[in-house]
Amino acid sequence: MTTTATTVSAIVIFDSGGGVTVQLSCVEFGTTGTWSHYYQDGSDAAADVSSAIAKGTFFDFDGDEPESAELVPTDEQLRNGGYRVSVFASADELKDFADNKFVEGWGNEREFARKILAATI
Repeated sequence: MTTTATTVSAIVIFDSGGGVTVQLSCVEFGTTGTWSHYYQDGSDAAADVSSAIAKGTFFDFDGDEPESAELVPTDEQLRNGGYRVSVFASADELKDFADNKFVEGWGNEREFARKILAATI
């Protein structure tokens, strides 16, 4: 019997208005899946991202919003400070982000970081 390891990757888009869009993707047993959701609270977004990465899946998640998958900030929007984008594929990458954004960063980034740090203590 052959098993396929799964890896979840997360694109997390922080907007200057305080919202957070999460776009998850993975391949599990040969099936590619995606899931996306818009959050008004950074800590809720962090809980889902860390859970998906820790479990290696999100196929049991509710609340998929396909329209959230369509958000792709332009270079101009990134330069002008409308969005900040981070990509995570491991718990270590989440922790590194949290260590750097805990004090400095937008409010939604700090909420996200606090939740990650609280889960790793």
